[in-house]
Amino acid sequence: MKKRDTKLQRKIGRKIREARSEAGLSQQALARALKMTGSGLGYIESGRRRIDLFMLENIADIVCKPLDYFFEQKKFAIESKLLELERQMKELRKLLMTSRKLGGGDDS
Repeated sequence: MKKRDTKLQRKIGRKIREARSEAGLSQQALARALKMTGSGLGYIESGRRRIDLFMLENIADIVCKPLDYFFEQKKFAIESKLLELERQMKELRKLLMTSRKLGGGDDS
């Protein structure tokens, strides 16, 4: 197994653990819902066992997360921050225009 494969497995495993916790499920409860053993799920969550897309889709359904939740979302996070900055810039422009109107528009 390639080092990159295990790194990805660990990342997905951590996301599975986070989603399970957020859903209020124990490892045993999720394992039962998936018809597998708790130790088998533990291996997946620790990145020591591969998971297929079908299993990941089942987990996503059980913990009420979209499938893309389990993958890198750096691009999405950056886009969200940019949108927030744009919104803040619009608010600052409005405040600046209001302040200029109140002050008579004379900057000198």
